[in-house]
Amino acid sequence: MIYLIFGPDTYRSKKRLSEFCQKHSTDQGWEKINGAKISWSELQRILITPGFFEQKKLIEIDNLFLSGKPEVYQKVLKNLKNLSAETILIFYESAELPKSIQNRLPAQTKIEQFLPLTGPSLYNWIRKEISSEGGRIEPAAVQRLVLFCGSDLWRVKNEIDKLVCFRAGRLISVANVELLVISPVSTTIFNLIDAIGEKKLSLGLQQLKKLLDQGENELYIFSMIIYQFRNLIQIKELIDQRLSLIQIQKKTGIHPYVIRKTLNQARNFSLPDLRRIYHRLLEAETSLKTGRNEPEVVLDLLVLGLAS
Repeated sequence: MIYLIFGPDTYRSKKRLSEFCQKHSTDQGWEKINGAKISWSELQRILITPGFFEQKKLIEIDNLFLSGKPEVYQKVLKNLKNLSAETILIFYESAELPKSIQNRLPAQTKIEQFLPLTGPSLYNWIRKEISSEGGRIEPAAVQRLVLFCGSDLWRVKNEIDKLVCFRAGRLISVANVELLVISPVSTTIFNLIDAIGEKKLSLGLQQLKKLLDQGENELYIFSMIIYQFRNLIQIKELIDQRLSLIQIQKKTGIHPYVIRKTLNQARNFSLPDLRRIYHRLLEAETSLKTGRNEPEVVLDLLVLGLAS
């Protein structure tokens, strides 16, 4: 039998993989293979060596299709028909897998995909995790936790463990989340975007300096600027379609608090302006990644260009 577990939500996919392997492992356990490094000759020995099929065995191959050599996984796909019914083969990929590869797996392959949780599904998951640890949380605190952590379940789970331990069975409140969880959405970021939108160069540079003085990493600041302008483009397009705040939240999955802040900022930009700015941000990102300028210089030039 062949299985495929994949998707960008690596917290849930890895948990499912571990549960699966524990359930189906044999007396010999299971063989775990790094698909990014293994050669075809090694895989051939493991998969189709004569005599291999005399006993049941579980084989796990990680990240073969997305990180391995194409010539290796091409041969694997061609030889899957040689597996015996006693072999349990599971492919694990820690990201999205193109349909072109999925479609080449045998028709009987059992596929499980794990996409990031959003909206009510994410809220429900958080409530269940907290309940399973003997904790309780108020609805507004769930929303604040999502605002701070997004759909990164690795971080959400760490914060849940911290909050449940801190409250020791008592109700987790918004104040508890704000006390213990560091927010990635700094108010200063909103102030910086406001200054850019209002063409207040001096204030923009002041807000940028404030972030740097707070010890924020330049790349982190840049990522948050991109994040907010991406939100502005999405929300501006939906505003132009005359959608309500609730409809915008359902379509984007963005937290209502961020939407409300962004709605105010959207008045300072036209959609063509936002697209031009986003293009400049991508150019600045290239400059950062290629190392043509120091990160702080890139940020200064970016604010100068956008706010002047």
